[in-house]
Amino acid sequence: MAEIGAVASWRTVRRHGSAHWRAHPPLDAPAEVTSTHAQRGRNGWSPATAHGSDAASAAVSRCDDDTVVEIFAVVSDSAEALRRLRETLERRTALKYVLFVATDPAGEPTDENPEAWVKRWNDRGVRVEGMPLKPAAETRTVRVRGDRVLVTDGPFAETTEWIAGYDLLDATDLDEAIEAAASHPMAAGGRIEIRPVEPLDLGPDTGNAPHEGDAPAARFFGIIRTDPSAPPHTPDPAAVAEWVRDGLASGRYLGGEHLRPVEDATLVRRRKGKLLITDGAYTDVPERVSGIVFIDGDWHEAIDYLARCPMARSGFVELREFRRDFS
Repeated sequence: MAEIGAVASWRTVRRHGSAHWRAHPPLDAPAEVTSTHAQRGRNGWSPATAHGSDAASAAVSRCDDDTVVEIFAVVSDSAEALRRLRETLERRTALKYVLFVATDPAGEPTDENPEAWVKRWNDRGVRVEGMPLKPAAETRTVRVRGDRVLVTDGPFAETTEWIAGYDLLDATDLDEAIEAAASHPMAAGGRIEIRPVEPLDLGPDTGNAPHEGDAPAARFFGIIRTDPSAPPHTPDPAAVAEWVRDGLASGRYLGGEHLRPVEDATLVRRRKGKLLITDGAYTDVPERVSGIVFIDGDWHEAIDYLARCPMARSGFVELREFRRDFS
């Protein structure tokens, strides 16, 4: 009970939110936080608000549900606080985040075991799935301009940082996603972008196809990007829904995630023992990632399906093959 009012560990600080983390950095996790997201925190908790009817929300940030209820049953004389607590617990749901695991020429050598990271976050129920990708040089980029389908070999741009893999998280909040990203071996060896998923309801029969295990059943990873040089075109949601349903029926489309704007991205790196958290994507380019899709089939079938993607008319899709041979 004495720990309730103190910052005792990385885990406790994480539950308080990044604003509290920045003000009271734990000794075992030095951090340089320049992100406006991190400075204000996503939980919104601070000691100044942990009183009166706001106590319920503060406690929820810091304890599991059973502990919160037990504490309030003992110490609270406010029926209103208890009512708000129960409502907050009922509303609380996990949030999805995509981690783009990227290379970085400034990364540091590391002998950390990625399998240990996978097990840790799988066991905590935070990591949903993830896979590495084959080299960016093997990319094919698909654009649709008017009635022409343009397919080019190689990535959309020659950048020194490129996506080497992805992980999908079901996290309590951004702080938990940062904790997961910060402990990833590639936070030291490369860089990791955290991007919140934006739920998108396209109607019935458009959900992701279920699969077993924590690796996608698809052969390809499609990275949907904006293209500032393309003619303006707003995809019709009905057309997107039809494209998804056709893909599910044919086995080409196995799922996807619509992402929040890059302005909501958080970049995580570890350099010389310091944790660096900043706003922004893994690389600074005008062609921004807006979504991901999982495509199955051979190269010809995948490209043919993406040629009918409504988003390829105003942007483009990078088609990357998953790496499955670890020998």
